[in-house]
Amino acid sequence: MALRWGRVCRVPGEEAVPTEVVCAKGHVTGRKLQVFREFADRNGDARCWCGARQRIKVMEKYPNNPKRYEYEVVKIVRLLDDERAEDDGYDKMLVMSELKRKTVIKPMYWAKNRRGKWSYGQYPAAMEPDEWRMLFQKLGMAWVS
Repeated sequence: MALRWGRVCRVPGEEAVPTEVVCAKGHVTGRKLQVFREFADRNGDARCWCGARQRIKVMEKYPNNPKRYEYEVVKIVRLLDDERAEDDGYDKMLVMSELKRKTVIKPMYWAKNRRGKWSYGQYPAAMEPDEWRMLFQKLGMAWVS
């Protein structure tokens, strides 16, 4: 299954979660939530156990297009801190990624599932206009009402 932000399509042989966290030395980690939070809190300077900088890559495959696109995350802004997100069970964020010279901003969220474990979604997070404004301002962008 491949995931397009806002749309899911089945593609035989594709993984369900097209996001990879890898350090500069090639170590891949499965602790994505922790890396996403560190990336946001440390302005893109999340570190691997070996000390190398972590990179977050988001792979996308679109329906009716055999090409696969790989975006690198350059900035993440979160609406809540760790404690409030833990209490709320919902951690909304904006992810700024780049593909060559193209920059895209996508809403994303982590939410607790029925078992209390964190999982993430790439559908637009349900947010109020003030929450969207706050996140865009954290990205350093102007918000025009």
